[in-house]
Amino acid sequence: MIKGFWDRDDTQAHDLFQVWRRKHPDGFFFNWKSPKCWMLHRTTCRHPGDTDFLAKDWGSLTRRRKICSVVRNELVKFVREQ
Repeated sequence: MIKGFWDRDDTQAHDLFQVWRRKHPDGFFFNWKSPKCWMLHRTTCRHPGDTDFLAKDWGSLTRRRKICSVVRNELVKFVREQ
């Protein structure tokens, strides 16, 4: 099942995204910058500025949409259909 997090209005999306990551340590997510610009990560990735790396200094890191799933192929299919 695909789950999305996007903190456009300064909501709790960042915290919810981090909870999802902890519950799904073998999962995957896309940093979604645009339909043609995205990057696949494992939930354990600590990619600076895009996941949870130094979150307290960067503020909400879900200002860019995160699309998550425990099934990699499901994510790839979703992105290709956008």
